[in-house]
Amino acid sequence: MSTFEKCPVCKEYDFLDDHKCLPIYEVDMYEEDDWMEVHAYDHKGAVEKACQKYDNMGDYDIITDGGKDSVCVRKQGEKIIKTFYVEAYSEPTYNACEVENEKEENEELDF
Repeated sequence: MSTFEKCPVCKEYDFLDDHKCLPIYEVDMYEEDDWMEVHAYDHKGAVEKACQKYDNMGDYDIITDGGKDSVCVRKQGEKIIKTFYVEAYSEPTYNACEVENEKEENEELDF
């Protein structure tokens, strides 16, 4: 039986008995030849994953600015570089906590 674990190479969770790492893409967030390696299906997915990683390591610059004008990406070992515009937005999250004061149907609640 296969186990669901984190791959030591690509760091993705999967059933490791039949797991194959996705191809490596190199992403340059600021066009400074500082390439970040990410495993992804394609160029677009690599840019999105790199932006998420980058924002999670800092002050959420990309979300705060509403996006990024140009992010460069290439498949490892290839010379063709594609450029992407990235949109970013925060997603509201709601959390409900039960109030301990129970009330009956027509009764008002005191807070």
